[in-house]
Amino acid sequence: MPSFVDMDMHWDGRTLWVNSDFAAREDCHERVFSAILNVMKFRKATSSRWVTFGVSCRSLIAAQAVGLDGLVAQVRSDPKCSDFYIHGYSKLSTRIGQYCAATALASNVADSVILLLLEDDRVVPQLESLEQATREELTWLSDLSWYTWRRLASLSDQNATGAALRTATIGSGLTIRAFLEQKLFKVARGYPWCLAVGDVGQNLSQLFLSQTPPRDQVTARIQKLLKAGSLCEKHSSSQMRQMLQHFARAVFVTRLQRVLDQRRSGLAQGSSVDDQGCGAGTWFHGCVSAIP
Repeated sequence: MPSFVDMDMHWDGRTLWVNSDFAAREDCHERVFSAILNVMKFRKATSSRWVTFGVSCRSLIAAQAVGLDGLVAQVRSDPKCSDFYIHGYSKLSTRIGQYCAATALASNVADSVILLLLEDDRVVPQLESLEQATREELTWLSDLSWYTWRRLASLSDQNATGAALRTATIGSGLTIRAFLEQKLFKVARGYPWCLAVGDVGQNLSQLFLSQTPPRDQVTARIQKLLKAGSLCEKHSSSQMRQMLQHFARAVFVTRLQRVLDQRRSGLAQGSSVDDQGCGAGTWFHGCVSAIP
């Protein structure tokens, strides 16, 4: 990265410019050549889209910024070089170029969450970290300078001002954040998962004192167990708290979630879940099944 900063390379559509101080160095051409080779490491996007679209688009945008267009044009103009594969580059229209630029930046919002979940796919213990990651990426997008937006937009359209690209990119980032909110964060903050977020004892106390039965059937049974705790030592508040702590370590998108969904619809009578040996699924469903 320091080398790129020192070089300050800029492709204007015809010429690759570098910083005047760097151009005076004896090894200027070797360093520039090495930097370009380092940039042009393309990663193929897969149909699964898992943390690949953003990387693929960023590698393409970075290559365009150091003169990929000129390199392709030179290769295609050489009659000794085959045009069989490289002619596909002509399909990279202005519209697709703008899409790649927007995806290269906006995908960071989704990738920040996916990368955290690839390291640890338990949502409940790291819910705050997941939400914070998306907020930081959106803040980073909004703080990018107008020079950056104009520079990126000019890679596919020399007359672009960058305003349209900025609007599209931030809009895409907000759409991704809204999707994550609806499909992931909102679910994790709802019952029964929210009982395992933060202070479990306080959450159970609030549930115990609540006069309104929860709409979620599993949570309603937990509340009923809490109120009947004095009559059944097996389901005391301390054991319920311990059960929820294990439940928080369960993988979020697993058979456990499907069993909960099936239980709500009356399709399942109970199941167990392999949760790294802790038996949270078995314990959890054993507790909530105790009350008819």
